[in-house]
Amino acid sequence: MHLRGSEGLKEGIIAAAAIDVYDPEPPRKENPLFALGNVLLSPHSAALTEECLIHMATGAAEGVADVLSGRRPQFVVNPEVFKP
Repeated sequence: MHLRGSEGLKEGIIAAAAIDVYDPEPPRKENPLFALGNVLLSPHSAALTEECLIHMATGAAEGVADVLSGRRPQFVVNPEVFKP
């Protein structure tokens, strides 16, 4: 049996959910999740703090500097194909 998430929540197969990412983003007003009492919904904005933005920018700059210096960056999505 294959259920969509909102169906599983309605039927109690999924007890509860906390969601901050939607398809589509932003969610439409008619999204069935808005009518459910066992769902906590919040905006997808956790990365929008000043500290997080600084951390993301610094991490990106460090990754670029590593590559340009011939070093392996700390965060590589597909390390199996990375060749310094």
